[in-house]
Amino acid sequence: MQKGKIKVLGSASMTAVVEIDRVPGPGEQVVGRRMLMTPGGKGSNQAIAASRLGGDVELYCKMGNDYFRNELVGLLKKEGVKLVELHRSMMHTGTGIIMVEPTGRNTIISVRGSNNDIKDLDIKRVRLHNGDIAVSQLSVTHSAVIEFFKKAKQARCTTILNCAPRVECSSALLDMADYLIFNEFELMHFGGVTFMNHETEKILDAANQLRSKNQVVIATLGADGLLAVGPFGNIRLKAHKVKAVDTTGAGDCFVGAFAFAMSNGKDINYALKFANAAAAISVTELGATTAFPNSAMVKSLMQTRI
Repeated sequence: MQKGKIKVLGSASMTAVVEIDRVPGPGEQVVGRRMLMTPGGKGSNQAIAASRLGGDVELYCKMGNDYFRNELVGLLKKEGVKLVELHRSMMHTGTGIIMVEPTGRNTIISVRGSNNDIKDLDIKRVRLHNGDIAVSQLSVTHSAVIEFFKKAKQARCTTILNCAPRVECSSALLDMADYLIFNEFELMHFGGVTFMNHETEKILDAANQLRSKNQVVIATLGADGLLAVGPFGNIRLKAHKVKAVDTTGAGDCFVGAFAFAMSNGKDINYALKFANAAAAISVTELGATTAFPNSAMVKSLMQTRI
């Protein structure tokens, strides 16, 4: 089977990751312990995750004419991601600040900048072919993602929508995805339900409310693993036990790894197990992409019992 390419439409940002003992209160200043500048943005993160695993990846994004853009271009090239800029924006390149507590829990401030400047007409630059995996998120212009998926459907691509961050999203866009990937908070938001302690029945109810006939809904549940719902029924996987240092990029690593597995023709069971293991490894170092693994590392962890 011919290996498909992974085409990502998404955000590209420069991110400052700061280790802190606790999140400051209103008007309070706290002293950080360490700071790291890394590439960020959900599109960039997902593209890097898939490329590091061995995928043939193109990232379609928009950046400003500034220092952060120059840094991102160099970093993405180093990661083997083919960058296609959808014209240069007059706005500043997207930026983010992530505060990481000792438990690995994070608090994120995101300034979209040029990521919010992707126009529908920009999608004309996107090249999609039969067998490609088309990946996007809700971190760029809503109407542009719709145009991207329309083009993907016409080209007979597999479509993956990461329903993050928690912003308004039309049912028209949700219906265009073959795979919908949520974390627990996003699932509650879009599914209109509230659950505690990852109650399976409520997660299933939310997933089934959101999915159309042939769609697959995947809910990532952090330390409790994941639950996938589709025409095959339900798949529940436990999380691998690792020491979490920074959980910032775990969801993006999962999406990139899942897309990589699908681009290699793997079935849903294998793709979920592969992405589950990749995401576990990704939380073991500071920085959104620092600990994104290669395929050998993922396959090694997959051999261990959960």
